[in-house]
Amino acid sequence: MGELPLRKKLGSLESVAGDVRVVEGVEQLRELYSIAIDLHATERLIILEGNLSAQSIREQGGIEFMTTWHARANKKKVIIESIFGEKVHTELVQSSIDSNIVKSLSHLSTWIAHIVPDEWINVDATLLLFRDTAILADWTRAHAVLVNTPEIVALLRNSCKVFQLTGRKVNIVAEVRNAAAKLISAPTGKDAGGEEAAGV
Repeated sequence: MGELPLRKKLGSLESVAGDVRVVEGVEQLRELYSIAIDLHATERLIILEGNLSAQSIREQGGIEFMTTWHARANKKKVIIESIFGEKVHTELVQSSIDSNIVKSLSHLSTWIAHIVPDEWINVDATLLLFRDTAILADWTRAHAVLVNTPEIVALLRNSCKVFQLTGRKVNIVAEVRNAAAKLISAPTGKDAGGEEAAGV
C-alpha cells in the first residue's frame, strides 16, 4: 500500500536490487525513520530495538532528532509497538537515561511495549516494520537495509510475534509518565541524565 510513495521519497538513495536497498549516512537514516511514521492515525509501527542501539541512536541521530520524532509520532497517532530488553526498560522507568528522552516519551499516548530478556536482544541494531516495509538499521555504522519483498517482510513480522507472545507486556505509557513526573517534580539540579538513552 505504501510502496510507491516510499520509492519516490527514497529515489535519491542507493538502490541495490529491486525490493532490497542499502542506504548510507546518518541523514539518510533520519529520513528513513521519518518515513516510518509517515502513516495514517492508528496504523502500526513495530520496533524491535537492540539494547546497544538505544545509545547509538542518541549518539548518532541526536537527542533533538529523537524528541522531534516522538512528538511527530504522537501527533499523527501512530501506534508504536516496541520490543526491547530488560536493561532499556529499567533505564526508562528509573530515569537513568537523558531526562529529555524520558519527558519526550511520556507524551506518547499510543505506545505498547513487550520486554524480553537482555540476552535475546543484546545487539547494536534496530528493526522497524510498517505496512509492507522493513528497515534494519545500524546507527553505529550509519547504514540500513530497506526491504519491500513481501515474503521477507512477512517472515520478519512473524518473528516479532514470537517476541510479543513470549515477552512481558507492560503499561509503558503509565510507567514512563510516572518517571517523567518524578523528573519534573525533582529539585533543580536533580534531573536525571545518564550515559545511555532509550529509543522507542
